[in-house]
Amino acid sequence: GVGSATALDVSGLAHHGVVVGMPPTASWSTGQFGGAASWGSGAGTGAIRIERSAALDRMSVGFTMTAWVRLDAMPAGATLSIAARALPDTSLVSFGVGVRDGHGVLKWHCRSGQGGEQLASNSFKVGAWTFVAVTVDAIEARMYVNQLLMVRSPIGALPLAVGEAPLWIGNGVDGPSSPFMGRIDELAIWDVVLSPYQVEQIRTRARTPFDYP
Repeated sequence: GVGSATALDVSGLAHHGVVVGMPPTASWSTGQFGGAASWGSGAGTGAIRIERSAALDRMSVGFTMTAWVRLDAMPAGATLSIAARALPDTSLVSFGVGVRDGHGVLKWHCRSGQGGEQLASNSFKVGAWTFVAVTVDAIEARMYVNQLLMVRSPIGALPLAVGEAPLWIGNGVDGPSSPFMGRIDELAIWDVVLSPYQVEQIRTRARTPFDYP
């Protein structure tokens, strides 16, 4: 929270994050619902780091991620990271979700060597809160922006590569210098694949993330 170097995991599972590369006093702001992590208009290598765990590793065979994001700036050609799990000593990511030139970015890399990158249509605007959701299963990767399915792509052969990688929030999609520029709120990750109906229930707040353990 405000003034703290810790991003609390409110699920009760204690997967807390640590603010790195930026001052804690400048890392929090008003969110879509309550408070949000804030990168302002650029935070260098700043990020929230969540250490590797068995729960994170289970994401390698399928997962769901949802978040509300608000861009404060959008430099041409820059990849602004929402969340990523980078692979050590490579330029690859197990998975990465971000924004580039207003397009959603979804990247992945499987242990088999198969991987990909897909762009959603131009849906992210500076100064507006946008809901983004990603699901990955054994068949395909999907990205939803607000209520619309924007990316649907074959995934290759799971599991995703994980190595010893932590989870980075707000950086890491294109390396350690691809920070988000704005605010990230209500980021939630499941090691199961939610249905389109469940994702929409989260977006409209008809259900909370706690309703889908």
